[in-house]
Amino acid sequence: FDRVIALDVTETRIKYDILPSDYKRQCQRENARVNLDSILRSANNDIGEGDRLAAANNIAQAESIYKRANDNLNEVINSDPQGEAIGTDNLKKVTDLQQQVFNKFLAVHLKSLRSDIRKSVGNAQTLLAGNDLIALLKSMFNLNHIQTSLNKLGPSADQINMNERNQLAPLIQQIQKKLNDNYAN
Repeated sequence: FDRVIALDVTETRIKYDILPSDYKRQCQRENARVNLDSILRSANNDIGEGDRLAAANNIAQAESIYKRANDNLNEVINSDPQGEAIGTDNLKKVTDLQQQVFNKFLAVHLKSLRSDIRKSVGNAQTLLAGNDLIALLKSMFNLNHIQTSLNKLGPSADQINMNERNQLAPLIQQIQKKLNDNYAN
């Protein structure tokens, strides 16, 4: 179904009696109904593994594990939003667990993002003083990527404070100016 949906993203080019996305949702719903215990056990195992990795300061790996658990739980919620197949009590369990894992994911994601900001800003400032324009260009791309990640989080200052956010745009402009001034080189 994923391949069919990818070929006909809007699901309007081909006439369907039942849309591929509906079939996919039905399959996910049936999978959740039949395998709910293993889905919950897997999510709890992922949370435990993510906690262990986060405590060991393996932030990127912890983030990946939490994201996997969050995605799997979201799939259950999205496939049966009223709890008709798995029951409302089980839906509440899944929803509570999903909220817990999402909060853990967000915490390690923010920690990772703050670390990336510090490293990238320091690296960019060092490169601005030098003459390696290729490395400076790569640094600017990295800063733009971080800026995009911050924009996805939204403007909330309580997640990443404004001092951290506000240092990126002027630094990117300085890099752009230096690259523009040295275009011939």
